[in-house]
Amino acid sequence: DALRTVPITGQGAMSPIQLQNLVAEPTMAESAVEVNHLALARVVDIYANVEGRDIGSVSGEIEKVLNEWGNRKQPAANAVARQVSWMPPDPGGGEDGLAGYAVTMRGEVASMNESFNSLGFGMILSGILIYLIMVAQFRSFLDPFIIMFAVPLGVIGVLGILWLTSTTFNIQSLMGGVFMIGIAVTNSILLIEFANRLRAEGKPAYEAAIEAGSVRLRPILMTALAMVFGLIPLALHEGDPTMPLARAVIGGLTASTILTIFVVPSLYVIFKSRNKVRQTA
Repeated sequence: DALRTVPITGQGAMSPIQLQNLVAEPTMAESAVEVNHLALARVVDIYANVEGRDIGSVSGEIEKVLNEWGNRKQPAANAVARQVSWMPPDPGGGEDGLAGYAVTMRGEVASMNESFNSLGFGMILSGILIYLIMVAQFRSFLDPFIIMFAVPLGVIGVLGILWLTSTTFNIQSLMGGVFMIGIAVTNSILLIEFANRLRAEGKPAYEAAIEAGSVRLRPILMTALAMVFGLIPLALHEGDPTMPLARAVIGGLTASTILTIFVVPSLYVIFKSRNKVRQTA
């Protein structure tokens, strides 16, 4: 009744006209109380939280269901759109009548994926830059190549300790891997630099590698043990948010230290011996 008596004015009207005197007739109907928009598109937000599980595994299960739902009738289109959204099975309407609709995962999942992509790209770029810097320092492409073998050796330890302790691979553990890479490369540089110095004095590659490993063993172990023992309290504290970082550093540094002492000198002897044979030939 109140709407019917609302006065309406327009251009050229001598006096206001009530709504009930026009062609419009108000009727009662159900409608959304609030309409949300994202980038000018209407959206319906569905919120969910996790308890006792990590976000990555839960989002992976949701993505699996959405992939099965979107792949029922249009696998080709979904292969392009799945990185951003999941399209309905029948985009033209039909039996589902979902034309124009899509499902997009946002919130913490999107932030987590973006952070992983940024850190992953940063790790690759930093590895390339470190290699190029060492090429300029050592004036060789071979020595930095041998030094960088410490990185996959440390990654083995990171993945191993995360698996043994049932720790999720998240942003903190990825950052711990970055810290581990820096220390592992430094230890490898100590070995190669000292071995090159001995070879410059006239010693063969085998003797230089053995002596470099024995002389540099003490500083390498001191660095690794100081880092490992310093992070043990954080690694054992279940409620600490930096626990995955500490465990990743401990596992990666332990594995890289043990393996670097044997693998890097062995690779040094193999490559340097072959290089010497080629130069002689």
